[in-house]
Amino acid sequence: MTSAQIRDAWAQASHGVLRNVAGNYRSYITYTDLSEAVQIETGHTTKQCFQNWIGDVLHLVAQECRRLDEPLLTSLCVLKTTEEVSPDGYSKAVQMMYGDIPQDPEDHARLERFKCYQFFGAEMPASGGSPAFTPKVEARRKRDRVKNAALEVRPVCPTCNLRLPRIGECGNCG
Repeated sequence: MTSAQIRDAWAQASHGVLRNVAGNYRSYITYTDLSEAVQIETGHTTKQCFQNWIGDVLHLVAQECRRLDEPLLTSLCVLKTTEEVSPDGYSKAVQMMYGDIPQDPEDHARLERFKCYQFFGAEMPASGGSPAFTPKVEARRKRDRVKNAALEVRPVCPTCNLRLPRIGECGNCG
């Protein structure tokens, strides 16, 4: 088999694996786990580091999602250490699928994952569920919000020189 044929086989297997992942609300898979799963499923293994080929495979998956009018399954694939999508690869897939590059790839992936869960029949909570970041991304964004709030410089009351609350009115002077 040629390397292109092997990549096609990996892409087909990846599409199936990602559809299965999408069938479980709030689930996702790491690039490492996906690369191992498709090698096992296809019987085509490589000693090459997955970073050298998984991007091409996921691009083929994105093309298949576009052809089948499915949500972008590649949004379910994240880095093991940070639980983030690959910003460049994911942005290119979004551009190919929708025509625009997302301002915030993580936010786009969060919304796209939710579409995947709905489309592929994941059992949703009674509330209907909601788009969510992966746990590590959510924790990092929460830390950043707290940090940025602490760094926010608010004006002081011209009368008593106390720092004004966010509502902008001095609680001391009224």
